[in-house]
Amino acid sequence: MTALGQNEIEMLRAIKATHGGWRPWNGFAGRAERMAKDGLIIKAGITAMPPHVCYVITEAGEKVLAELEH
Repeated sequence: MTALGQNEIEMLRAIKATHGGWRPWNGFAGRAERMAKDGLIIKAGITAMPPHVCYVITEAGEKVLAELEH
């Protein structure tokens, strides 16, 4: 797994807060793809607005986030 930077941590928090339907902002789609490859988030569907993919946090992502917040 790649090391998480502050942006990735904020992305995990945003995804967890929305309970799904989160879309990457400001060109963070590449980071979201890397996080999906690492198993922290999964593609959950498509949206009408770009970047057209929404994500949800996985159990692994929630575990990483919980460890970071303690």
